[in-house]
Amino acid sequence: MRHLALALVAACVFAAEPTVPDLTVAGVPAVILGKSVNVRFGPNAQAKAVAALSDGAPVEVLGVAPGAPDWLTIRFPREGKAWVHERVVTPSGDGKYLTVREDRAKARDDSRILGAIVAELAEGEVLENKGQKIGQWYAVYIPNAVAYVNKKFVKTSGDITTLTKDREAKEAVAEATWTAAQASYANAYALLRQDQAAALRTDWSPLVAQLTLVMSDHHEVPVRIAAARLRDALAKIGTLADQVAAQNGTPVVKQPIPTTVVIKPVALPDQSPVTVDLGGTKVAAPLAPVTSVSAFAAQGFVDQQRFSEVGTNDVLIDGDGNVVAFLKVKDGSAIVLSEFVWRPVGVIGSKELVDQAKHSLKRDIPLIIVEDVKIAR
Repeated sequence: MRHLALALVAACVFAAEPTVPDLTVAGVPAVILGKSVNVRFGPNAQAKAVAALSDGAPVEVLGVAPGAPDWLTIRFPREGKAWVHERVVTPSGDGKYLTVREDRAKARDDSRILGAIVAELAEGEVLENKGQKIGQWYAVYIPNAVAYVNKKFVKTSGDITTLTKDREAKEAVAEATWTAAQASYANAYALLRQDQAAALRTDWSPLVAQLTLVMSDHHEVPVRIAAARLRDALAKIGTLADQVAAQNGTPVVKQPIPTTVVIKPVALPDQSPVTVDLGGTKVAAPLAPVTSVSAFAAQGFVDQQRFSEVGTNDVLIDGDGNVVAFLKVKDGSAIVLSEFVWRPVGVIGSKELVDQAKHSLKRDIPLIIVEDVKIAR
């Protein structure tokens, strides 16, 4: 019985694919003011329209759009649709939902590879199938996606400034909690590699509580999904441990997760798969994926402007249209900057100084050698 229980524990921790819960963050209820108001894919009147909403249509405001104070970020409306390629999703049995099977899969505003990027999806994210397919592209509703509307067309039931400040404060706490949770999980994983039986006598509740907070408040969807997977697995351990203790009639004294392996920056020890022999039953224990957050070199909107002396056709601008950085994709990268036009993004890469004589902007503006681009929400 004990070997069977331990095998179940190991399987729950390392092999299960738990159902991903609703990971959307709460916003302020609001309504549209106007007969036919365009909700757009970017916070700009030139961005493509997601849908036209009528007077009184409900929307959910998530805050002021990054770098565009006259625009509001709202929950992606159900009246709209985005498109994903069939290669990156798996349909449910009834076809109503699609599960993303590739981390950072792209959702686009059109059913073609040249469509602008609407959102980057996390592996395991669940999308609603809108029942339309063109070629190899599904039309979908993305619960975690956002859209934008000019604030003059919106009447809110709460204060947007307060909402934004509260969310920023929660996100800061969630980011710090995620760092701590990853370190705790690294320690837990190191423990379980050495002693599978430790799973039944370890108190997982503090780590479960940390992961629950991250699921609720972290600003990156991949992190919330990773936290959900770990939390679901560890919660099952606690339940099984209680069941084993009840069956044996011997209460287990729970021990805290050891703190002998605290790593900064976060890196999990020995990420190779492990196979544990539990009384003749071999259990494969691959490490659950954990996503780290990269710092941005700059944030803003991608725009196409040619600066021949600098050697670039792309720049990053702020909400007022001011150039904040020149952009050049790193050699060998497959990134296409034009796919991100009118979307608020964070750019990852190295900075170089640019001689002011090479442009007419009369201020210091860096050149960023772009290694990655992430859509900001």
